[in-house]
Amino acid sequence: MMNKHTFSRFDEDLDELRRRVVLMGQDVCQQVRDAMRGLVDRDRELVERVILRDKQVNREEIDLDERCVQVIVRHALAASDLRLITTTMQMITDLERVGDEAKKMAKAARQIVAAEPSSVPDFDLRAVAERVASMLERALDAYVRGDITAAPQLAREDKDVDAVTKSVMADLAQTMMASPDKVLRAIDALSIAKAIERVGDHATNVAEYVVFMSRGRDVRHETIEELEKAVRPAE
Repeated sequence: MMNKHTFSRFDEDLDELRRRVVLMGQDVCQQVRDAMRGLVDRDRELVERVILRDKQVNREEIDLDERCVQVIVRHALAASDLRLITTTMQMITDLERVGDEAKKMAKAARQIVAAEPSSVPDFDLRAVAERVASMLERALDAYVRGDITAAPQLAREDKDVDAVTKSVMADLAQTMMASPDKVLRAIDALSIAKAIERVGDHATNVAEYVVFMSRGRDVRHETIEELEKAVRPAE
């Protein structure tokens, strides 16, 4: 008989799955940071490594999805446990898409790094790129701890990220009209800004999945005010 210090097989499977999901999340966070660092430092080798690492993230998504299915098949899951596993599969998809966005950033950075500096518009996305990477890390931490209170704060930050990236995009649009010689690289910069915005969206999704895991309520399309109500302690 198992004593209170012994995990059930389901607990073991769940812990391993959670560990792998967090590692995948940490990997894609680093890809976002490396893509931006490769751009800022004009490091072509680093940019190429980010592009190549996307294949590893894709393989990890497939493997983790298979593991989730195995857990469902292996165990007679209660409704709450089944919700946890299926939501984890959605989370894995979001993390894979963060890897896709990092790859887009790196591909655009590759074009900018290879271009003549005079053809590159002035833009600075370093701070907002770091912010969305931090958002994703905090969302993953909320997942590990089962902390539903992180979701409203991350949703607010995502609004700030949207405002910053839209401002940069507007500046780049002005540059394109004023300086035709910078249009191509401005398009690359727009691609990077849009990818950063999408990473913020995925980070928010991850935090909102935690709410669904805990409360069984899908809050992805709710307002921040509704989200705040959803995470209040049950009376």
